[in-house]
Amino acid sequence: MYERASSPRADGLYRVAVVNGRLGMRVAVEWRAAEFPYVFEWLNLRSGNYAAGPEPSTHHVSGDAAARQDGSMIWLGPQESRTYHTTFRVESAS
Repeated sequence: MYERASSPRADGLYRVAVVNGRLGMRVAVEWRAAEFPYVFEWLNLRSGNYAAGPEPSTHHVSGDAAARQDGSMIWLGPQESRTYHTTFRVESAS
């Protein structure tokens, strides 16, 4: 798992894509930086089973304990909720 340092676009959105040139397609994920300020890259590099996946997150790769310690952990109380906006697209890579 790798944390990627990047900046959102001018419209406040992050957009990442996994591209398969052989198939001529990509899967794109788009989300609001204010809701998910971090992105991790998950990789499976086992021969014959290669896979990659972007993972938007509310806190950094150091984990829950570090987020609690530095105050970035998001806590929900009784009857509280949060809404997140994420878009997934399967597109032509041409």
